[in-house]
Amino acid sequence: MDKRLTKNKWNHWSVKVITFYVLISLFAPLISNDLPLLRIYKGEWTFPFLHPGKAYNFSNDKLEGAFEINALFRYSSGKSDPLNMSFRGPFDKQSAFDSNGNLIEIPLGDRHWLGTNLLGSDLWADIIYGTRISVFISFCATLIASLIALTLGFFAGWLGPGSIKVSLLKTVLFFGVLIFWIHLLINIKEISDRCIGWGVSVFVFILVLKFLLKKPALFLTKWKIFLPVDVLFIRVSELFSTIPRVILVLAFVQFFSSSITSMIFMLALSAWVDLARMVRSELHSIKSKNYIDAAVMSGVVGMRLLFLQMLPNIWPTVIVYMLYTFAGNISIEAGLSFLGFGLPATVKSLGGLIAEGKNNFEAWWMIVFPGIWLSMLIYAMFSLSDRLRLFQFDKK
Repeated sequence: MDKRLTKNKWNHWSVKVITFYVLISLFAPLISNDLPLLRIYKGEWTFPFLHPGKAYNFSNDKLEGAFEINALFRYSSGKSDPLNMSFRGPFDKQSAFDSNGNLIEIPLGDRHWLGTNLLGSDLWADIIYGTRISVFISFCATLIASLIALTLGFFAGWLGPGSIKVSLLKTVLFFGVLIFWIHLLINIKEISDRCIGWGVSVFVFILVLKFLLKKPALFLTKWKIFLPVDVLFIRVSELFSTIPRVILVLAFVQFFSSSITSMIFMLALSAWVDLARMVRSELHSIKSKNYIDAAVMSGVVGMRLLFLQMLPNIWPTVIVYMLYTFAGNISIEAGLSFLGFGLPATVKSLGGLIAEGKNNFEAWWMIVFPGIWLSMLIYAMFSLSDRLRLFQFDKK
């Protein structure tokens, strides 16, 4: 085994970098916020940062006699600084009002260290919250893609070349409800309305299934079809594999609205193929093992068999694929936002910040700082993936 890999595989600079980015994403409101984190005024404890929407206070005034704990950087993403608009660079003159209302040079501790954009928004605050959005989108997309890949890969690998006999009516009903859910997910904006739609569709789906189970004499339930799961999986995965992910996501853009939820599902629907094919090939090789036969004979079937017996044996490879997928999702989301096909302009993301500066080359900080920040995250993800892959290969 390579001496470089004999140490703990998680003891690597990339793990520290990724952990730093995750912490930045989780605690963004505590790191950069124009509102106090805690205010004690006349014996009353309040948390203003939990209730945004107040006017931006650049004079740094506070209530007389109030005790406040502020964020590390007293700027929020997307909040305009009227005195430092039109692309103020990190080395340019930046202005502020003093307590008497006079225009002065901004204090050193309150400077916009990475500059501002056209509207005067602090670039460092935008990067922090943009990291939060990009990491959240990539994490959710990777999680959904992994669940899809594990499910499809398990059924294709476990059933092999055989076919399963299913009810035609139940199959049509299942895909009908699935399409209805996707339609709700894409077109309904409000979370409350979306939850109501999901709840109603699930309730109707359960009622219809109960009716079909209680009415076996219904002639439609006697219609059976044979589904060659493995063959269908191979054909569908080949179709997805022949199309580059960026082109596939650009095609999805025509059907999805521009939102965080839509971006998550576009990335997830284009990212499941490689992991699913790996799971299928691994299950083909381990399903004939003695411990799998013993588990089946003891009554472990279905998804319990996957998560309790099979997945622990392929988990290291799954982790590697998930890290590759995570890094790829961040890259594609940033690329789409840079091209103008991603998130709306009101939602800050790392790709959107770079796109904001591409038409204003004199504001070099708008491209350099978000670009370096994004490159470090992607490089760390790929570096950790390669390290885990090499460690797993040498261990074998």
